[in-house]
Amino acid sequence: MKSIKITSIIIALIAIFTACKKENITKQTEPKDYITTNMKMNYYGKILEYTVKYSPSTDIRKVEGKDAKKKKKIVDSYPNSVTVFDTKNEVHFFRDKLDYYYYISTLNKNTLANRQIASNSGNLGYSRQNTDFWFYRDANTSNLIISDNINTMYTSAQTFMLRQPCNDGTNNSCPTYSMSLIGKRVNWVGGSNNDCISSIRLRNYQYNTFAGVVTITLFQDADYGGKAIAFYFPQYIYTYDQTVNHLSDYKINSLLKTWNDRTSSYECFYPWP
Repeated sequence: MKSIKITSIIIALIAIFTACKKENITKQTEPKDYITTNMKMNYYGKILEYTVKYSPSTDIRKVEGKDAKKKKKIVDSYPNSVTVFDTKNEVHFFRDKLDYYYYISTLNKNTLANRQIASNSGNLGYSRQNTDFWFYRDANTSNLIISDNINTMYTSAQTFMLRQPCNDGTNNSCPTYSMSLIGKRVNWVGGSNNDCISSIRLRNYQYNTFAGVVTITLFQDADYGGKAIAFYFPQYIYTYDQTVNHLSDYKINSLLKTWNDRTSSYECFYPWP
């Protein structure tokens, strides 16, 4: 009986020693070079706040803060969501690209009104718009791999069923009308270019005073699948180059992995009918 008690005591001491050792190892391996970024996510008018911690030496990333769990639940619920960075610390989150296209079209209300006035007066100058855009393998628009173009003279229109709020007391959005948007869809960037895009350059040619925007949406998977990130660029009355020099600055859904070397398909549109 005494030997059994001694054995039990020895086992207990070993367990305590092992637990302490594991705790010390955990403390020793915890990164000391975390870079902390406070983030805000606009989810259909609700602002969620959280903190992203990143360790360059270990590539460990953590998401913490009061709304971290809520944000993760939302992100995980929408596998085809679109994120738009208003700033590097503030993002808009959309459940899918149709919600995003509706949102971006609302930013062009003045453009829509001006275009209608021009159309009614017989002035079709608004149709003369042209956009060149280029994708690069490396940061800072180095090592060109894809060149493309859309314009209002020759690019065909694509039809979408756009959504707007259902007005049912919820945050739901409903398909309400179809809209033809001038633009281009590329469902596969090609084997040699897949997951290789690191920066973007865009050049707008605006031939009248009805300035608007052009939007480029990058998709994680072929056939416009997976997560997406969207950029919208102002159009000016003169030729103007705009760039996204580091896709590595943009996180997928502002969370963990970046958009560097993640693109498999893309769309580029003028977001007005």
